[in-house]
Amino acid sequence: MLPLRLLLGASFASNLILVFILLMPFKQSKEGRSAGGVTGAPLARQPEEPMSDHISISPRSNLIGEPQWRPWAEILRARNAPYRVVADMVLADFTRRADASEREWQKKFDAGEIDRSTFLRAIESREQEQEAELRQALGEDGYRAWQRDEILRPFATAGIALDGAEQQQLFESGKTLRDKQRELETRYRNGQIDDGLLHSQLSALSDDHLATVKRILGEERYRGTQQEPEGEGANLRRLMSYLKVPPEKAEALVDLDQAREILHDDLNEQVGSGALSVESAQARRLAILAARDQSYEKILGPTGFDEFQKATDSRYEALRHFAPAWNLNTAEVGAIYSALQQQDRAIRDRQIQAVRAERNGQAVDWNEIRQQTQVIHEQTEQRLRQALGPERVERIKQQGVLSPR
Repeated sequence: MLPLRLLLGASFASNLILVFILLMPFKQSKEGRSAGGVTGAPLARQPEEPMSDHISISPRSNLIGEPQWRPWAEILRARNAPYRVVADMVLADFTRRADASEREWQKKFDAGEIDRSTFLRAIESREQEQEAELRQALGEDGYRAWQRDEILRPFATAGIALDGAEQQQLFESGKTLRDKQRELETRYRNGQIDDGLLHSQLSALSDDHLATVKRILGEERYRGTQQEPEGEGANLRRLMSYLKVPPEKAEALVDLDQAREILHDDLNEQVGSGALSVESAQARRLAILAARDQSYEKILGPTGFDEFQKATDSRYEALRHFAPAWNLNTAEVGAIYSALQQQDRAIRDRQIQAVRAERNGQAVDWNEIRQQTQVIHEQTEQRLRQALGPERVERIKQQGVLSPR
């Protein structure tokens, strides 16, 4: 069976070919009638809009430029083209404009013209704007048919046969999942729920949906829907692209992280066999992570590494996102995060010392190390209480933001 990305690519390419086939007879037939003496001018060719050095952002949306699909969609509808063909054309045009828009918003953010919240809102509106354009192009019936295909596509790709009733039940469950996910994410962006509640509710929604899928398909067919995860390497590459890290450096970072994963797997095997205690394994993981981070900082530089840490640390994102609710200004967010990083380094350094002692044949009391770790955490929390006041620190602590990484 072909991989999913190849199947989707082939489907998209075939639909573009079908667009060409549908449009060309329409144009030729009009020209043919004009040449044969039919009154009226031939159908005018839609000119391609030239690329302009000046980029203007439409005040009606976060996208650059106007949609170019509208005249072609009218022609395709006149030729009774399948809604999938129209949808692929709209998505291709939308993706071009959305990618250009994200690059422009990134420039504005880097130049300090907009703050991080404005930048994230602009980027996160992409899904809603895409849906709006698809609805406009396809109509409600066409959009619902397209949405149904998208939700059921994984089952078709896995080669799972479904009857009409099963298709309808799976579509309704998938649509409910997407609607509720979007609602939760909107509430999170608006600061109505915190990070912990968001993840717990998203997890509960996913569990409910998977239970429904399993009930509809049965055990055997359900196993056929399970796919291997994409892996951390792909996630890291996407993050490096977002941080504008050159590809050759990004691959070096991915190689380092994969080496870290291999060493972690080896530690897990040693724990499983009883050759290593859980506490010792955890301390060695921190040592491996410290070595990886040192290499990352050499590759990215101090500023780039700082951005990487912030982008991968949920504590920083929580501090930034809930700063208004917790009555924190920008300087206080920076100070809290700096204190958390100092806490992490102190704990990591103490555990690395213990690992070195153990490797040199010295006995290590891991209960004492755990107590020392707790003392470091309590000292950090106490300093923050003195700086910010107990009430604000307690609210932050309740969300798990002060915990060591």
